[in-house]
Amino acid sequence: MKFAFSIPVKSHAHLLAGCLESLRRQDEGVRIGLLDASFDPGVPGILARYTDMIDYAYHRRDGGQAEAINSGWSHLDADIYGWLNADDLLRPGILGRVAQTFNANPAVDVVFGHAVHVDMDGRFLEYFPAIEPDANRLRDGCSIAQPACFVRGQVLQRTGCLDPALHYAMDWDLWLRLLAGGARFAFMDDVIAAVRIHDATKTSSFSLRRYREIQAVARRANTGARATVIAARFLCSDILRRRNGNNWVAAARRAMAGAKAGVRGATARSIRGLAPGRNWVEQGCELILPTFDEGSLCARVWVDQPGIYLDQVAQAERIAQPMEGTDDSVFGRGYAVEVAVTGHDWRVVRVARPGGAWRLLGAELRAGTDAARDLSISPS
Repeated sequence: MKFAFSIPVKSHAHLLAGCLESLRRQDEGVRIGLLDASFDPGVPGILARYTDMIDYAYHRRDGGQAEAINSGWSHLDADIYGWLNADDLLRPGILGRVAQTFNANPAVDVVFGHAVHVDMDGRFLEYFPAIEPDANRLRDGCSIAQPACFVRGQVLQRTGCLDPALHYAMDWDLWLRLLAGGARFAFMDDVIAAVRIHDATKTSSFSLRRYREIQAVARRANTGARATVIAARFLCSDILRRRNGNNWVAAARRAMAGAKAGVRGATARSIRGLAPGRNWVEQGCELILPTFDEGSLCARVWVDQPGIYLDQVAQAERIAQPMEGTDDSVFGRGYAVEVAVTGHDWRVVRVARPGGAWRLLGAELRAGTDAARDLSISPS
């Protein structure tokens, strides 16, 4: 099974090597269209290391992200199509499991799964909180993470590609058109991709155009005031993910996060033990931490409660120590627990607190050098 990926590059070109390295580490055929509108002088040097993987490329000004992705797809012949931004990552070997899902379900047109949100340093923040296994929930919001979604070529041709007039909501618009056209969606309960969350992304821009665009897309699937409610929900989600910025944004984020964290047991739904959007853990959770390092690693997990935690990988008790010298804009104040990791591609961490519920603030892999955590650096 052949997979085609468009990779538009406008900013964050220094992270492109990590994106390409994640595609190299797949066990299915991959074809890549590299659409570079960054004018970054470092891009040719990065591509020189991945020339064997690139089937189509340009380095010029283009009509925007959606137009670039469509251009890449039009030059790639494959069975399954998707796209990655320059700062996105695919889990090593995951396309083999995606291919198995498609092959086992010939009537399925779209396969999607979980994604991890990480910061610019590769630290775990949360699982994509809006994920909904039921594709019909797409009418209420974008419940699919773009790098963790794959579409059969024939249904993409029938439905049409991305709307080049859209700048912010083209992924959600495509999922909705696929749904309205009768495409069959299949949810894969596995972590497929990693998405970087930082203040330089379009999602964090707080652009008025973004919310107008979201409202316009929502109106195609909803009627009346519901489209406005959905756009407001996107705004609240953006505020919760804002790590720095204006004082009013930071204040609103703290208030909303505190309110959500304080509602224990408000939802039974969780992703590997984490309550989506709140990172509340009733007892234990499993974290998937992206890395390219194949050596031995451990992890540091930040939590909000002191006391004893169970490292379920090492089957050992760990004491949560007060954090010192931590970037409060990322994790807030809390306690750190050093734990073991397992896994052959991205590392798995399992942590529980026998004493009751707690909140995960973040996690990072630890090694002898910081290079192990730098996902923009590929092996030489």
